[in-house]
Amino acid sequence: MSPLVSCRVDLRTREIGVKRMDGWLPRLQGPAEACPGTIDQGATRAPHAIPIPYVFNRTQAYVVEASEGKLRFFTNNVRIETAPGVPYEIDAPWTADQLGEIYWHQALDALYLYHPAVQTRKLYRTSATTFALDPLVFNGGPFLPRNQDKALTVTSSSTEGNVTLTASAPLFAATDVGRLFRMEAIDLGSIPAWDVGMAVTAGDLRQSNGAIYQAVSSGKTGGVAPIHTEGVEWDGMGTADANDIVYGVQWAYLHDRFGLLRITAFTDTTHVSATVIRRLPYSVSSAVNYSSVYNPVLGGIYFTPTAFDPDTYEWAPPDIGGSVAGTPATWRWQFGAFSDTSGWPQCGCIWNERHMLGFQATVYGSVIGDLDDFSPLNELGDASKDQALSAQIPAADYIRWMVPDEDLLVGTGTGEHRIGAGSAAEVIGPGAIRRARQSDEGAAPGVPVEASGRVLFVQAARQKVIEYGYAVTRDRYDGPDLTANSEHMGDPGLGRLAWQKEKVRLVWSARGDGTLSAMLYKPDQEALGWATRALGGGMAATGVCCIPDPDGRFDQLWITAADASGETGRMLRMARMRDSGDASRSQVMADACWIYEGAPTTAIAAPHLAGQAVDVLADGLTIPGVVLNGAGAATLETPASTIIVGHPFPAELHLLPLESGGDNGPALSKVGRIPKAGVYLLNSDGLEIEVDGNIEALETAPFDQPFGTLPPLFTGARWCDAFGDWSRDRALIVRRVRPTPATLLAVQPDQVVEQHGGRNR
Repeated sequence: MSPLVSCRVDLRTREIGVKRMDGWLPRLQGPAEACPGTIDQGATRAPHAIPIPYVFNRTQAYVVEASEGKLRFFTNNVRIETAPGVPYEIDAPWTADQLGEIYWHQALDALYLYHPAVQTRKLYRTSATTFALDPLVFNGGPFLPRNQDKALTVTSSSTEGNVTLTASAPLFAATDVGRLFRMEAIDLGSIPAWDVGMAVTAGDLRQSNGAIYQAVSSGKTGGVAPIHTEGVEWDGMGTADANDIVYGVQWAYLHDRFGLLRITAFTDTTHVSATVIRRLPYSVSSAVNYSSVYNPVLGGIYFTPTAFDPDTYEWAPPDIGGSVAGTPATWRWQFGAFSDTSGWPQCGCIWNERHMLGFQATVYGSVIGDLDDFSPLNELGDASKDQALSAQIPAADYIRWMVPDEDLLVGTGTGEHRIGAGSAAEVIGPGAIRRARQSDEGAAPGVPVEASGRVLFVQAARQKVIEYGYAVTRDRYDGPDLTANSEHMGDPGLGRLAWQKEKVRLVWSARGDGTLSAMLYKPDQEALGWATRALGGGMAATGVCCIPDPDGRFDQLWITAADASGETGRMLRMARMRDSGDASRSQVMADACWIYEGAPTTAIAAPHLAGQAVDVLADGLTIPGVVLNGAGAATLETPASTIIVGHPFPAELHLLPLESGGDNGPALSKVGRIPKAGVYLLNSDGLEIEVDGNIEALETAPFDQPFGTLPPLFTGARWCDAFGDWSRDRALIVRRVRPTPATLLAVQPDQVVEQHGGRNR
């Protein structure tokens, strides 16, 4: 509980709260469990490395170690290696400073990785032990708003193939290479409109329905205007009428008003090279001569050839060509939204078969069923409901996170929003988008977690965890503060969250001071409790993530940590919290542990702990303060078949001052004394109790335990007598002092209070 509420004796939560819980974890049933230790998984490539979860399914999960320029991988509790001691690595584009802003979202076997300054990447498996990381190329869009400066025009050197774009004023940058560029014709030039019953010659151009068509055959036009968007179609029957006049001409689709290119090279601020993706209109090109580009057979439709080549046994197409007069430039152009010039999406997710991207304060959605296609128009030139969409968030703040739900939930730096269809009778799409602000908490950059049907995220100041859930009575999403009674938990700054659902429902975070925070979270049972966990050996946590264990039963917490010098890092895996009936002494209760299991031996070989003072657990016997040599070796006096070696870490439970015992009001401000206290334990050992600076070891060994034998873990009650002084604070501390497991079921202190307040002491 926060010091700010430590005297709120009227709060119901104070009755079950503690002043401090460090190295202990709250259990859903009420006890405090000594936090398990961590197992060393090897050195990270750099101390700034962060862990990223990659979970294909419940039994196929990986931890991705991301560092500057590289990715490494862990699975089945080991690091993937190409040879013993040689980690498998792939190249990555992020710098050390950019790692903290990476946002990720997984869909099946694809892990999308977003960063506002780096092109979006897709990580996927190529085998059980190999991966590929590819830049994600967005097709067809999206685009920034269309240019409005009519004096700033762009001309293309041709309508197809590799072209040169020329701007009338400085427009381009070297960082535009790879960027999409869309050009729209101001007009369709001098090309006449298609009409019924008009004589045309093969090669003639006509405009119809906003598109340009080329006559493939000669004759009189029929009565059906061409509207197709690819290939060749007839505009009539192509047969003679009663007057023996043939009506019907074949028309080949050429282009509409829009063309699309991708910039491939930078020349200067007014010239770039580009490749045409979608044919450009004639009127935006400085080269407007045209000729037939069609084969004698196209889509099974034949047109009249002019000659037969006996050498190739093929019909030659008609020799048709000409030129078009028009305005060889356009001010109606658009840059693609994403590039190294404008930036890249800072977050995203897959929702309703669309790839949703958060770019600055705009949400972009892909075409339904095609996660890389952001074309705003379909093949008919219509913005149908299944085409790409965009929605501006009603705030100037950048989007920080996105969560797919019945609606799309979006968090920004100042508030939370939901995006959905315009009405219940339609699907979301262009022209059918509803945006509604829900709350005004604001979020820090980072991936939220979904826990117990709610979305949990770190507030913008990184000092609170916000629960974002739907309130039926208000028909909107609320954002209560889960740190309200424990606000000091966020003082060092909270990092990314990790949800460990099994075995204990905990939300973890690496804090700014290198310690971990853990929050017990079970809202349907009103279970909420906070604890901290410092790492042993002076290590500082830099990141956390959770993945299922190899059996798919429990969730594992993985931690990246920098050592005390800050020059190297380790990958740690927290041991599983034991079952309530587990009475084994051989538990991992130290940090960065080296573990030996095999034939009895006296040798310790833990190179990563070289020169350190460590705790040793040998077949359940604790040996504290063993100093390893420069190679990380030491020799035990007695052989052991199970040896656990690691850094000790602090584990203290501080109770709040007792309020009971005052006959004429609360006892909080009165002088009192705790003469004795009862402690109820389950399979525990290695504890001591402190009251007002007086410390007493909690003896758990049976009185008749034979000398030289290891007693079992203790279950039951133990009392400590006559060790409290007169004080107004009356602080009671339960401390774990050996690397042994402990479960604290209850603490029952007796208290004597001076009813009239006593003296100032």
